[in-house]
Amino acid sequence: MQAIPDQLLSQLDRERVIIGSPVINIDDKKNITLDNGTSIRGNRFILSGESTALLDGQKGEYNAVKTMYFSTQNEIINGEYIHLFPEDNIINNIAIPTYILIHIVRIQIT
Repeated sequence: MQAIPDQLLSQLDRERVIIGSPVINIDDKKNITLDNGTSIRGNRFILSGESTALLDGQKGEYNAVKTMYFSTQNEIINGEYIHLFPEDNIINNIAIPTYILIHIVRIQIT
């Protein structure tokens, strides 16, 4: 699964990506302050973890995720899939792990 964020990162200008630097403040003038005291001004930031708590009432944009689990008796051809639907508003990705469970159960039963 790490291949997807690695691929996205490879398409970004490395001079504009800062990782491993905790944010201690986000103000309403589009400035963020890192824990080492560095202040950065920008139009858009991608925050991870619980850093959105620093927005202090500011409205942030985010992509919501809903996880639905299901099982099926239908066998999936070749069995290893991760489907990405970047243009679809209803489903943007789907994983089909059911084949793994069925395979494990079959091994344990026989």
